Amino acid sequence: MARIADRSRVTIKDVARAANVSVTTVSDALSGNGRLTAKTRSRVRAAADKLGYRPSAAARSLVGARTGLLLMSVSAPGTEAASLWSIDFFVSLMTAAAIRSSTHGFALALSPESLPPNLSYDGVIVVDPTDDDESLLVQATRAGVPVVTVGRTTADHPWVDNDYPTAIPAVLDHLRASGARRPALLAGDPTASYVRDTVEHYTRWCQAHRCATRISYVDGGNTEESGRAAAQRLLTGRVRSDAVLATLDRLALGVTVAADELGLSIPDDILVAALGDSTMIQHLRVPITAVDLMPAQIATAAIDSLVARINGGDVSRQCIVPGRLLPRASSQR
Repeated sequence: MARIADRSRVTIKDVARAANVSVTTVSDALSGNGRLTAKTRSRVRAAADKLGYRPSAAARSLVGARTGLLLMSVSAPGTEAASLWSIDFFVSLMTAAAIRSSTHGFALALSPESLPPNLSYDGVIVVDPTDDDESLLVQATRAGVPVVTVGRTTADHPWVDNDYPTAIPAVLDHLRASGARRPALLAGDPTASYVRDTVEHYTRWCQAHRCATRISYVDGGNTEESGRAAAQRLLTGRVRSDAVLATLDRLALGVTVAADELGLSIPDDILVAALGDSTMIQHLRVPITAVDLMPAQIATAAIDSLVARINGGDVSRQCIVPGRLLPRASSQR
């Protein structure tokens, strides 16, 4: 079967001819409607992919009542929605998700935690889901809309997430190899799934290495100031922490401010590492060690999974994206 060179001219009739089915069957197969066998749906989608067929937004809205719109919501308790654009992880995640959505013929809209009124959409990506009864996750589930989460959830939805059981021990092992014996955790809001996972695996690591756990949660959103205040609790007192792992790069910036105010040197007196990399922490006077959480790969996997659900295809229930430790001066003596 020859690929048609100009994809913009590929029509639903071309797909029907290539798959040897009717136009109605093609419409049902691509929209997830109709009573078709899995084999027929698969054959039609394979023909459409090979020809490079992409239904127009107008066609999708008529066939199967599709809107052509995907929704992404980031749950960041205590954090202003506008401030998410100053966090590299979320910017990279949202940008990659928008690009990937367009390759599937969808547009991506960003949403606050609560569902915007009178907005129709075909599927939802919920980042860092919480158990809030009024969350977009809960509302979309009740409405029967396909959902994929970035971060684990107790609900029965496919999810994409980092390999925290590997990443957290890896960065703590690195800090220990650099001399840390009293590593502490500076954590964001515990209702966020990634914070819960980090706390769990930090606690397990401390138990395995027979060292006391010391966790300081921020008050308010994920800001440099909240990180500074939480870090001061870890860096003062009779038994001071000698290393701090922050659950976000912006919180790690707060650790550096607190250390400076207390007259502590990084890395001589205190080692610092962060979950999530950014240009901010790369270009400090003492660059901060980070775990690259691969936001672009996470976004791509989440969008692919969601579109597969929308189209009625087979979807893996779990997708784990490994992180990558990036040692820098803040954790090397």
